[in-house]
Amino acid sequence: MMGAFIDLDELDRKTRNNFSHKIKQNPVLKPFHIIWNEHNGFSPNDAGYGTEQFTLRPYIPGYGCDGTTDSNIHIVAHYICEVIGINYAEYYGEYHEMSLSDAQEDISRMWNNSKYVTDLPFKITSEEVKLMLRDLYDINNRSLEIKVGQACKEKGYDIDWW
Repeated sequence: MMGAFIDLDELDRKTRNNFSHKIKQNPVLKPFHIIWNEHNGFSPNDAGYGTEQFTLRPYIPGYGCDGTTDSNIHIVAHYICEVIGINYAEYYGEYHEMSLSDAQEDISRMWNNSKYVTDLPFKITSEEVKLMLRDLYDINNRSLEIKVGQACKEKGYDIDWW
């Protein structure tokens, strides 16, 4: 994800107050300014081209959806699945109706764009798996979330949340 960290003072009062509350809960978070352009996968013909958004980064599993987190959520899911022996690209490709190689390319692009603003878990526990699945649910990837959840359950993770 191409963007830049900014000072809290550069934000409007409402956004600053909202972010201040979240930063107090987790001081590692910093305001991040994004302009949706070709560096973020948009072409000049796309409806959202040039749109500006503000968010907090680094992305931390469990943060959910704020309109800017899809790539972060997918790379966390890919990472967790890779560590526990699940081929996330296979499930991702099936969900998005694309070939495995296209899915791998898509995930690789997301990794290259978001790796510096995404925290990956050090240890994969059932709680980390639940956060990943909740985040997939939050970005409306429900059937992907269910299939990945079933695969995680088969690997022995306690995720009796659904």
